[in-house]
Parts: sequence; C-alpha cells; structure tokens
Amino acid sequence: MRRDRKPVTRWIGEALLIFISVIAAFYFDSYREARNLEKQYLRYLKDFKADLEENQGKFNYELNPVYVKSNGQGYIQGCIQALDLLDTLMSTPSRQNADSVLKMIDNDVITGLTKWIFISSQYDKLQSEYYSFIRNNGLRGRLQMHYRSNDSRISMKDVINDYVKEFRDIEDQLRIEDGGSQANRSVIFDNISVNKVRRLKESYNALENMTRNAKESDSLILIQLRKELELWGESSED
Repeated sequence: MRRDRKPVTRWIGEALLIFISVIAAFYFDSYREARNLEKQYLRYLKDFKADLEENQGKFNYELNPVYVKSNGQGYIQGCIQALDLLDTLMSTPSRQNADSVLKMIDNDVITGLTKWIFISSQYDKLQSEYYSFIRNNGLRGRLQMHYRSNDSRISMKDVINDYVKEFRDIEDQLRIEDGGSQANRSVIFDNISVNKVRRLKESYNALENMTRNAKESDSLILIQLRKELELWGESSED
C-alpha cells in the first residue's frame, strides 16, 4: 500500500477550494462588470444632461421673437411675419402689390430648412441596455416623449422644405426685371400661388408650436435627469 496517497478529505478540500476560487472570481468579474456598466450609464446620463442644456439655448435661438437675418436667429418668427405680409399682398391683386411681392421674392424672403434637429447622441444609448438602470419612472416616460416631440419637428421641417420647392417653381415663372407686369401678376395672384403661401405660413406656425413643445419636453427631462442622478448619489451639477 502506497503511503503517499492523499486522504479523501484532502482531495475534497482541494476541490472545494478550487470551486470556491472559481465562484469568487466569477462573482468578482460580474461585480466589476456591473460597476463598469453603472459608471458608463452615469457618464451617458451626465452627457445627456449637458446636451439638453445646450439644446435649450438652441431652442431659444430658433424661438427668438426678433429675426436676425445675418445669423438666422429667430428665423421662425421672421418667416411667419414675411409670409403674413406676402399673403396680405397676394390677396389683393394690384400692380403695386405685385411690385412689392417681387421685391420680397428678390430679397429671398422664402427660405428652406435643413433637416438638423436637437437629439442627443446619448439618447439611443439610454434607450438600449442602459434603460434597465433607470430608477426614476418619470424619466422613462419622458425619454419616449423626447423622441416623439423631436421627430415631429423633423417631419414638419421636411414638409416646409417641400413647400419651399413648390414656391420656387412659382418664382421660376416670374421675370423680376418686368416688375408688376400683367404676366407676372397672373402668376402672383393665381389661386395656386396664394394657396402655396398660406400652406407655408401654416406649416411655420405648426413648426413654432412643435418647437415650443419640444423645448418644454426637454426642460422636463432635465428635471427628471437631476432626480435620477440624485437617486444614484450623484450631484446633478457635475
């Protein structure tokens, strides 16, 4: 009989030690991965908050009641006011009104819109696996509203761009150098032209309302974000 054979209890002890070591390592790795995900989530949350705070300034830029043509600030109100005047002039056929309309067109009163929109790059990340980290129920609902309110603005800007293209087709039929000639008046005061201007004006009014709603929605999300950070023991000012 070999005397160097290990007792059964020693084999069991070593096997148990290996098992505990594996379980401990697995638990430690899982804990470390969970902590890393939490830290990443909080980083996304803070970046999202910073993006929305910056966007509030951009919304104010769009909604400014004073239009500054040099930098486009307040362009929504600027376009609405110009279209109001254009609509008034086109509703009363006269050579003088036709001359005024042509001057406005020559000054490029009608402008198209780019498709740019204020949606944070962090939004999709928070909507993915990190959505499960959200402790504040109010924030969950607000994230959905954030998407819908901004998506509606994208659609409306596309509609406006399409209407602008249609108005450009009308402009192509005019000879600016001829002023309020009979040929120009027949184009300017045509029902099709008048209706296109009115649809444009209605679309800009809708865009203004959507922009105000999006700004309010984002400001409410900021409140929920601060509460969420507090639930994680983080300062909302960081």
